[in-house]
Amino acid sequence: MGENEGVEEWLNTLRNATTCREVKELILPFIIMDYIDHHQNMSRELLDPARENQRPILDPKISEEKLELLYGQMANILLQLSNLRFTLLGSLVEEDGGGSASIKGRPLIGNMIQQVVHNNAPASILPTKTYTSSNEWYHALALQHNDAVEDEDDARDKYFRLFSEALRPANVLLDEDLRVVGVIDWEFAYAAPAQFSYDPPWWLLVREPEDWPGGYRPAKSRIWKRRKTKSKAEDSQRTWMVNYAVRNSWAFDFIWWKFLDESYFGPNENQDHPIRLGLLSGPQREAMDALVARKLDESKDKRIVKWESEDALAEAGKLLI
Repeated sequence: MGENEGVEEWLNTLRNATTCREVKELILPFIIMDYIDHHQNMSRELLDPARENQRPILDPKISEEKLELLYGQMANILLQLSNLRFTLLGSLVEEDGGGSASIKGRPLIGNMIQQVVHNNAPASILPTKTYTSSNEWYHALALQHNDAVEDEDDARDKYFRLFSEALRPANVLLDEDLRVVGVIDWEFAYAAPAQFSYDPPWWLLVREPEDWPGGYRPAKSRIWKRRKTKSKAEDSQRTWMVNYAVRNSWAFDFIWWKFLDESYFGPNENQDHPIRLGLLSGPQREAMDALVARKLDESKDKRIVKWESEDALAEAGKLLI
């Protein structure tokens, strides 16, 4: 394409959109960057070539030398990002006049966009400000657990680190000598809890844990095999699961009951919620029962509820007791 053809084509598609849903799916966060001359992206060098047209996995025959070259460069990118420290948790906003930026916007994560585009959630129920602690942020996501923060330092987090949800080999560009020449897709980069940067990245196996053969357990085991340190392995894996679920709410229910619940509350043979109902207060159980009844009623005619902002905020207020 010519220099501006891609942008013009996208604008024409937007102009021709006829429904609100089409418009929402088109107007996702995006960054227009200068073209970076490159040979290919890093994932092409990591994938198993025998699985063409199948779900990608890390090439089991890849040499340690090549893996160290590629992942060593990924580690350098992560290190550079983690060295950028901020006292607020949120998104960077360019200062008036340009030339510098500071944390002034709410954290924008991919999961938020999914809620609005695919679940018809009004944007008004999403977090709207910056945060001064990881604890505040977890509360804002309505996923905070009494013990989800491991210690006082973790709760306070004096500094947050720049973290990009889209950082993965597919978004890292290489030259013909397998050297990094650029990184793309920074739309979901924000100052996040430091632990996000310390956790082993899921992309060590190239594909998401939920898509790995056998699911989360073998994927988690394979990821940890590549860790050099064995200290606090159990706590580290639990924290990794919490943070992964926080960033991907669609996975939270499964991850919680299969991997986290018993580590916080003790044995749960069926790995499900009934045994934990006694931990809820009366008002909390009433709110849950009302939600279940409403969802069952909606499912009878399979209708999708379109929430207005005020109604959604009022309903959320009833549930967050």
